[in-house]
Amino acid sequence: MDKKTISEQLIPDHYANEDVFTKEEWLELLKDWSIVKEKDLLMLKQMYEFGGSATATELSKVLGRHYTHYTALVIALAKRIYQVTSIDPFIGTDGKVAYWRVFFNGYKENNNH
Repeated sequence: MDKKTISEQLIPDHYANEDVFTKEEWLELLKDWSIVKEKDLLMLKQMYEFGGSATATELSKVLGRHYTHYTALVIALAKRIYQVTSIDPFIGTDGKVAYWRVFFNGYKENNNH
């Protein structure tokens, strides 16, 4: 019998999306201040400086805010992007919108984040 928990069985270890937008579309979104705020750009810049990936906890250690701040930024930005584009929301295995998947491919950390 598999010793993984139910959530480990339902959630793949690695999430991969097709690119949602072209490079040009991303550049247009990033230039639109009604969509992308300065704090969003600071977070994305820091992720870029980490080599293109970072957890909310890693961001919090460098940028000084609680990790939930960065999770909230991603959700708010994804909601604004959904409002102005025609992309369908990514739905997680729990049936809820997985906002972070607008931006990121990823994998589960050992702490299930």
